[in-house]
Amino acid sequence: MVDFDDPYLEVQMRGRVVERHSDPELRHFDAMSLKYVGKSWPYRDEESPIVLIIGLAKVRYSFPTNRGICFSLKANRNRWKR
Repeated sequence: MVDFDDPYLEVQMRGRVVERHSDPELRHFDAMSLKYVGKSWPYRDEESPIVLIIGLAKVRYSFPTNRGICFSLKANRNRWKR
């Protein structure tokens, strides 16, 4: 994911699907859409929408420093590394 206001800020997440739920009423879709876009989920005609819950195995957060150098933090199972 990249920050729209600062494209140098980036988060990468990797993992495996641990749960899968159907969401025929689009409750989860609407909640996320309202949070990030300010409107309900626009694609109401989707067949069998599902929600996937991801168990994270790796997370990487990158951001620039005041010297123009990109600094990264990595997490492997709750341990942060530079």
